[in-house]
Amino acid sequence: MKIRRELTVASKSMDAEALVSVLRTFSPPGGEWTYLEQESARYRDDLGQPACMIARAGSDKPCRPCIALAATNDRRALTLATVVIRTMTGIDEQKRIDEHNLVTEQFATDVKRWSARVGNHVRVKLGRTDIGLEQLISSPKARGLFRRYLDHHSAPHPSDIELLYRFILVFDSYSRKPMALGDLERYLQEDCLWSPAEAQECAVCIKHGLGVLRLTHPHRRS
Repeated sequence: MKIRRELTVASKSMDAEALVSVLRTFSPPGGEWTYLEQESARYRDDLGQPACMIARAGSDKPCRPCIALAATNDRRALTLATVVIRTMTGIDEQKRIDEHNLVTEQFATDVKRWSARVGNHVRVKLGRTDIGLEQLISSPKARGLFRRYLDHHSAPHPSDIELLYRFILVFDSYSRKPMALGDLERYLQEDCLWSPAEAQECAVCIKHGLGVLRLTHPHRRS
């Protein structure tokens, strides 16, 4: 399943505040990328931490894509918050993801080349372009149960509910990270060819099951 690529800008010698200053130098007015002063100031004020917005090739035109970056929790790096693309109205999610990744990859490439040329040692890291069950379900034991659930029927069925509940219990006990239910729905539709209604039914069942476990066993991680 294709996903929006994550992007991180970091440096061993600089914090997020200094990285914003570096990116301002990277994106002067009239350049291929342009630092948006007013938008960045508002974004920073809204978040209460270092942040910036940088538009590509002609920031005066509202249709141009814009990269939004914000500090990590420890303020030692900047991570991609979103790619603002104002002309994406009325197109499907897959095309939005493709455009997001295209803009993100171009920004990363340009920053890397510029950094190497000026020698400021900024590092840019790009995340994956796709994920599978290994990324959605970190626990091998829980993942194995969910695969059995998927293999048993091509779509949700009342007779599968016990197997799904067993998965929920194991996921709650062993998974290292929470369930991204929206991503799971997309995986079921795109990779397993389930209908939107079937995928949503499965996700809602998992959500409710994990919610009950949180109430009855508040010490658990889910």
